[in-house]
Amino acid sequence: MVTDPGLLRGPWLAMVASLGLVVALAARRGRIGRAGGVVLLAAYPLFVAGVLLAG
Repeated sequence: MVTDPGLLRGPWLAMVASLGLVVALAARRGRIGRAGGVVLLAAYPLFVAGVLLAG
């Protein structure tokens, strides 16, 4: 149960940004290449750390 909805704003914005990143990486060729996959894999721990530190 969420007691303070304001805490969800940061993680929500990060998730929307990550969706935008995936779309941007795949837009040119219709798929995500090796370099794009590495970028996404590197960004995931940063996202998790941000969510944990925000909460």
